Amino acid sequence: QGDAAAEPRVAEARAHSQQELAPPLIGVEDVAPLALPGEVLRFDARLCVHEYVITNGGTSHELVVQAMQAHTDDSDVCIVALRGLLLGGEDAIANRLTLVLQVPGFIDTLQRVILEFPKHEVVYLVMRLTTHMLDLQQRTGDPQESLAEVQAMSIATVLDSTQEWAYKEWESLLQALDTLAGNHGSDTGRRLVARLDIIPRLDEAWGNIENLTREDNVAKMIVKAFQEDTERLLKL
Repeated sequence: QGDAAAEPRVAEARAHSQQELAPPLIGVEDVAPLALPGEVLRFDARLCVHEYVITNGGTSHELVVQAMQAHTDDSDVCIVALRGLLLGGEDAIANRLTLVLQVPGFIDTLQRVILEFPKHEVVYLVMRLTTHMLDLQQRTGDPQESLAEVQAMSIATVLDSTQEWAYKEWESLLQALDTLAGNHGSDTGRRLVARLDIIPRLDEAWGNIENLTREDNVAKMIVKAFQEDTERLLKL
C-alpha cells in the first residue's frame, strides 16, 4: 500500500522535471535569418549567371542583374552576366534591355564595373550593352544623361585598353560613338566626347591601324570597310 500511495507523487515529480528540461517553443517569427558566408553567395551568383547563358537567357534577367549588383568586384560574374544580356538578335536584346532598364541602379552598376575592371574584355562588353541601351532610349524619346555618361566612359576605356583591334571590335566602337555623338547622337553625347578627349584617342588608334595595313590583313580589312565612317566621326 505504501508503494501504491507513492506512485502518484513519483509521476508528478517526473512530469515536473520533464517540463523544466523541455526547451521553450520558438515561433517562426523569432528565428533569425541564416547569414550565408560570402563565398557561398559568390558561388550562387556565378551559378546564376552561367545558368542564364547556358539556357540562352531562359532564366530570370532580374537575378542576373542582382548578381552583378552584389558582386561588381567579381570579373567572372560580370563578364558572364554581360555576355548573357547580349545573347540573341537585335529584337531579343531590345526586349530584354527594356526590362533591364527598369531595374533600379543598373546604370550605376555598369559604371562601377568599368571602374573595377578597366580592361578590354570587360569594358568592350559594357560598351556594346550601353550602345543597345542608349539606342533603345533614344528611339523611345527618353534618353538618360547618366547612361550617356557610362557609354562615353566605356568608349574611352575601350580605346585605352585595346592593343590590337579585331574587325568586329572596331565596328562596335564606331557604332557606339555614332549612337552617342554622331548622326544618331545628342548634344549631351558630343559634350561628353569632348570632355573625355575621345576623338584624340580615336585618331591615335586609327593611325595605328593604318600603319599596320602593309603587314596585317585585319588592319587592311578595317581600313577598307570603315575608313569613311571613321573619318566622319573624327570630325566630331
